[in-house]
Amino acid sequence: MARRSKPRSRTALKSGSVTPEELVRSMEQMQRLLWTFYRDIGATPRQMKAAFSTAVREGGRRPYRMSEATAFEIFHRAAELIDAWYREAAYVDDVGAPRALPVIGPNSFETLSRRFMPDHSPEEVAAYFAEVGLVVRLSNGTLKPRRRTAVISRLNAATLDRVAVLTHGTLGTLLWNYGRRGSDQPRLERQVHTTQLPIELLPEFNAKSKEIGGLLVGQLAAWLASRLSSATTGQPTARVGVSLLAYVEESGPRKNAGKRPSRSRRP
Repeated sequence: MARRSKPRSRTALKSGSVTPEELVRSMEQMQRLLWTFYRDIGATPRQMKAAFSTAVREGGRRPYRMSEATAFEIFHRAAELIDAWYREAAYVDDVGAPRALPVIGPNSFETLSRRFMPDHSPEEVAAYFAEVGLVVRLSNGTLKPRRRTAVISRLNAATLDRVAVLTHGTLGTLLWNYGRRGSDQPRLERQVHTTQLPIELLPEFNAKSKEIGGLLVGQLAAWLASRLSSATTGQPTARVGVSLLAYVEESGPRKNAGKRPSRSRRP
């Protein structure tokens, strides 16, 4: 006997409080999302179940805070260092491009390293930057950044820390905007989304989103640098940020079920 399909829910067209069924469905979707992500980067089901059990046991007592993401803080400081390398007059050439810098000396990589990452030796920072692909070490021993944006193209502690940081930021913004406080001053929550982009336009979409996103982030970073330089010290502080991510989910190939073979009738 064929199973009856469940009736399609119409709750998406209703306003008001969330039903228990909708809450469970949202949590289940989120857990499937995380399960798939960590499976794809090599986590085992046993490891994931252990981590989930620990989170359930300690979540109420020890909620997540961005201060736990120590590797992400290193990544963030690296991004600030590279931005200064592109922006400040002491580190650019006559045409405004970043100069190749010696590791040690005046107006060198050491100068930038001691400013942005003072807890580590400049030689250690230079080796780390070269290892993860943030800089290129030239034949004469000088260093030059690969690109203006700090991108670590391999999986390590910093990239894993970003998973929790970005998720925490997204959920925190949603909670703020849809709670009582968000009605007075909602936080930035804008999105471009389409389900009908031809695959052949993906390279163009990737290039355009990076171009426009880079301009926006650059303007905001310059504003923050200006305001922080004139801010009063000793006042309470907060972690803030704006993250732009272009996402792509390609439609899977359509399965051709074909026609069912017809049953021959007995004569």
